[in-house]
Amino acid sequence: MIDLLPPLAWLAILGAFQILDWYTTVTILEQGGRELNPVVKRLMDALGVNAALFIKSAIAMGCGWVLLHYPPWIILLVAIYAGVVGWNLTQLRAKER
Repeated sequence: MIDLLPPLAWLAILGAFQILDWYTTVTILEQGGRELNPVVKRLMDALGVNAALFIKSAIAMGCGWVLLHYPPWIILLVAIYAGVVGWNLTQLRAKER
């Protein structure tokens, strides 16, 4: 029932969402937006935007790797990042208007 895709496919999708999250976050910040995640915001202040987003993505991918054998959980993680990217895209679209 949960075996919609092979486990590594979910990890690849998670990686794609990390790239989309990075791109949309940087674009929002360049347009005067702000980071809403307080932990990532602190990392950005301390290390810079790209370093903070790299660390966040590395942690997310590490969690994805650990969750490969627990399909409901990796699907949930992918869904969370789909929501984050969706939110970012909504914010970008709102700034266009």
